[in-house]
Amino acid sequence: MKDFYILEVEKKLGVSKLNKQNWDNFSSIGFSDTLYIKSSMAIKHKSLNLIDRAKNIYEEIFELDPYSVEHVDTFSNILYLHQDITRLSKLVRETVAYARYKPETCYAIGNLYNVANLHSEASIYFRQSLLLNSTYTPAWTLLGHEFIELKNIPSAMAAYKRAIG
Repeated sequence: MKDFYILEVEKKLGVSKLNKQNWDNFSSIGFSDTLYIKSSMAIKHKSLNLIDRAKNIYEEIFELDPYSVEHVDTFSNILYLHQDITRLSKLVRETVAYARYKPETCYAIGNLYNVANLHSEASIYFRQSLLLNSTYTPAWTLLGHEFIELKNIPSAMAAYKRAIG
């Protein structure tokens, strides 16, 4: 139980080191294949800039649970960083089929439009994401980025302000 607590505290605090002992403990008691542990590992690897490893873990997660919406946003960011338009498009298509009106889905659609340099459309979907969840900080941040691309500096500043609270 202590290991679960440590894992959550490290995620909340953004601890940027990989505590191998905790992962080994989860593995030894048979928890390493759960979606919770896999997603925690992916988040940890992403925070350590081990993007390739995080991408592989997210691929495993979506293979185990193709209807998971919880990590669509983070996975779409990783696919964006890899410029993997094909996989990002597939992720968006699959997610839209079962969770069209979730903030994470709209966020992923925005990422897809961004990677295609369609900044107007991307901003529409980031705004849609914010209509569904006005406290969704990553969407505020990327909306600010889109406004920068659209040369709308005052709106970008307002979006960044909302992102940092």
